[in-house]
Amino acid sequence: MSPSTSSNPPLIRDAALRLFAEPGGARASVRDIATAAGVSPALIIRHFGSMEGLREAVDAHVATQIGALLEHIASDPAGAIDPHSSASFADAATRLFGDDSPLPRYLLRSLVDGGDRGAALVELVTRSSVEAWQSMIDAGAVSPGPDPRARAALVAMIDLAALALREPLGSLLGADPLTGEGAERWTAEVARMLARTSPHGASAGSEHEGNPHD
Repeated sequence: MSPSTSSNPPLIRDAALRLFAEPGGARASVRDIATAAGVSPALIIRHFGSMEGLREAVDAHVATQIGALLEHIASDPAGAIDPHSSASFADAATRLFGDDSPLPRYLLRSLVDGGDRGAALVELVTRSSVEAWQSMIDAGAVSPGPDPRARAALVAMIDLAALALREPLGSLLGADPLTGEGAERWTAEVARMLARTSPHGASAGSEHEGNPHD
């Protein structure tokens, strides 16, 4: 391996992310990560200072990736809930996560393991989700519902579930909820579900049974 490759901190970070995302990954050692990245343990310490420093770098990367997804949604509120739009959640998630991204598994592992690290990631997802939802309300793309705080909490829970429960949701849906056709179906159904309630809480009727943008 060339020096430029072996000394690449993102390569080490990504190898650590994949290990940490697996069951028992919290017990991975510096040597385990060095082996996975094809570098020496000393190089990891040189770049990150300690295992804790590496974990912080992984968390920062995960936070940046999730934040980028939700900022993408907020940048085009109407397009975010249109599964046929290049600005949709489905399209953004597909490009960000791909078929083999360890990020959703890492988020789930952080939730299961608990502690400050998991709590911080959940807080990030829920805060960013609520901010994106508010942008959609301000743009008139969605209704806040009769109880805006409860509606925002529901949307945050849906976003968190899509990210952290990717694999079980995929089994239930019959397709990956974060990529391709599965993401389009997931996004469209969430939009239909939220559109069925008017601002006053009454059923919006049959006009919302299809895609809200039809």
